Amino acid sequence: MVILHEYPLSMVEHLGFHRFMGTAQPLFKIPSRNTLKSDILQIYDYERAKLKSLLEKNKGRIALTTDMWTSHNQRKGFMAITAHFVDDSWTLQSRIIRFIYVPCPHTYEMLADVMMECLHDWIIEHKLSTLTVDNCSTNNAMIHFPRLKHKYSHYKNVPTEDDWVLEKEISDELDVFYQATEEFSGTKHPTTNNYLSTVCDIRDAINEWSTSTFEQIKLMASSMANKFDSYWSNFHGIMVVATILDRIYKMKVMECYFPSLYGDESSYEINKIQEVLLRMVGEYEQKSKASLKQVKLHQTELEYYLEEPIIPRVENFDILTWWKVNASKYPTLHCIARDILAIHVSTVASNSAFSTGGRFVSSHRSRLHPKTVEALMCAQSWLWSEFNDSKLERKFEASNFGEDDD
Repeated sequence: MVILHEYPLSMVEHLGFHRFMGTAQPLFKIPSRNTLKSDILQIYDYERAKLKSLLEKNKGRIALTTDMWTSHNQRKGFMAITAHFVDDSWTLQSRIIRFIYVPCPHTYEMLADVMMECLHDWIIEHKLSTLTVDNCSTNNAMIHFPRLKHKYSHYKNVPTEDDWVLEKEISDELDVFYQATEEFSGTKHPTTNNYLSTVCDIRDAINEWSTSTFEQIKLMASSMANKFDSYWSNFHGIMVVATILDRIYKMKVMECYFPSLYGDESSYEINKIQEVLLRMVGEYEQKSKASLKQVKLHQTELEYYLEEPIIPRVENFDILTWWKVNASKYPTLHCIARDILAIHVSTVASNSAFSTGGRFVSSHRSRLHPKTVEALMCAQSWLWSEFNDSKLERKFEASNFGEDDD
């Protein structure tokens, strides 16, 4: 209960808890706070060993997301590292593997050392596919926000009617970013396969804003377009491969958007992506130590996949289930899909840990040792994942436990 529901360790000293347990089971010996802390660390070690074994045995690769957070009351920095993978039943899984205290200063070298220590400690450096990080510092955001609040604590200019019209127009235009954020923030479904189409929709929207009748929106669009276009030179081919491995899109999205993105260079860029995909097929074949004849067969497998028609878009289409069902049909491509679809395009999974971390490192728990904080954070992630996987939560909700008979 302390781990799952974030009850304070001091609850074992509360009079109400003693009375409750005395009534429920008089023979139960309530442990001390130190014993409870020791039990938590034992649970953490046990669950950690189970997860370590699961990651080692899992056939697919592992994608990581990470973010930094500073507790309000202790001013201590913590790094959350979350592992994402598709398990043998083709379910997308996420687990917090580290919630580690990082002493100041939070330099690049310090953060890199912590990350490498995590990879070695969990023995996953050879299985790592990608590392997704936030492009802004959490610490900087927390430092600047109070200044911003102080600077604009007194407003003197009331918005005019024209200002509200402009605000409404901007709000409507920015909805495309809201939709993209909702899509990329998902942790229960793959996000890489929708990355290209979503980002291209944003680019098209920015181009439309440049013709707006509102001068402010045109200026906003110009500034966004300049920054947005600079990203395309660093656009990772794996994101496009993820789209190709979605039977709803395949090559169509690339053929549709690349001419507007790259102009006369579109054919060259498409060929680059195809080379990336062919190279990945070769790498996965080498990993399975396939013969030259088998490699040729699997090149035919790729050609066969690309020649098959795309499937119509349907609500709640589950791409992981599709690849699970068609694994025997595409023995090489399904392995690639399993690894790529486990990649997260945002750090939401790691960032969301900080809302829990804030409760674990509250003013009432400010004296908790960082190792205890990490044990609470990670063990909670692992235990809830086990409960959800075994569908205990669903069984509990379906039961009539605690309901009145009338």
